Order: sequence, then structure tokens, then C-alpha cells
Amino acid sequence: MISKPLPKLGFLTPSIVKRETINAALVGQVSELRGFSTLGELRDAADLDSMDLLLIDLSSDRESKLRFAQTLHAYQTVKICAMGPPNASDLRKRARAHGFAQYVQEPIKPAALVKTLAGLWDGGTANNQSKPTPVAANLSAQRLAQRLGQTKA
Repeated sequence: MISKPLPKLGFLTPSIVKRETINAALVGQVSELRGFSTLGELRDAADLDSMDLLLIDLSSDRESKLRFAQTLHAYQTVKICAMGPPNASDLRKRARAHGFAQYVQEPIKPAALVKTLAGLWDGGTANNQSKPTPVAANLSAQRLAQRLGQTKA
């Protein structure tokens, strides 16, 4: 058990077994825990912008989840951890390039999961993800608006 609770954490996995494992590992370890079974549920969550950490299972619908994480990383300071198969170095690299700060191998080992998430939250050496500043997010929004304006013409 960690000394102070982790912040608000959301996780996305379609697997009931993984959801149960994650719930069991993190009960009492986080201030609030929300589980989602589909990307649509996570995307539509009213409290998505208040989550501090996200754990996203990349075992299915990988491309959509990578794009979602990249977009989310550009506009919010949430730290995102990928979950996927071991020995998937290409997936790890792609996850990093899309804004994921860390990668947890399956099968999930509760102690390793808690340690990884605690390292991300504490800003330890595992966290190389830079937080976007409001200026950077604003520039990204301006660029997106410009691109949308160009397509209307």
C-alpha cells in the first residue's frame, strides 16, 4: 500500500477479468476510481477533464485509443498509462509517441500496477510526459481552428 492515495483515476478495458483485477489492486489506493468498458463511455464521461490518471488497455481498438490519447494529451494535463501485451516494443513506442507516459505489461501484476501509477503521479523517473501548458493547448486549438477554417472555404 502506498503512503498517500493516488488521485482520481479512470481506466478503460473491455475485459471483465481485467476490470476486476484493476479494481482489486487499486481499491483504497485511489481517491476515486472509474472504470469504462468502451472508448465511447470514456470519451463521453462528464468528469473526464477532472481525472488525474488514465489507464487504457490497448489490446483492442488500438488505433482509436492511440488517437484519443494523443488528442487528450494535447488539451489536458492528465497522465496516461498504456496497458498491453509483453514484448510489444513497437506498441510501446507508438504509445509514447501518442502521449502515453508509461506502459504496463499484461498479465496485470497488482503491485507493479500500483508502483507504476504512483510513479506517474509523484512525477518520478517513470514520468517523462510533459504537461501541456495553457499556451501550448491554446496554440493547438488555434491551429485546429485554422485548419477547420481552411476546409470550409
